[in-house]
Amino acid sequence: MQKVLLDGRNPALADGIASLLSREKSSLAAIGVLHLVGTKSVPELLRQKGLKVERVY
Repeated sequence: MQKVLLDGRNPALADGIASLLSREKSSLAAIGVLHLVGTKSVPELLRQKGLKVERVY
């Protein structure tokens, strides 16, 4: 189930965020907590694209 719900959706989420950031100087993305952990997480995929990822509490 994780592969379908997270690993399958995370690349599309990361691509969408990267696309937004290519048009805007800065942005904020709010996503569910399960998309934030693991080797195929959205933050990790964004880092692989060369983007700086910062947690905001």
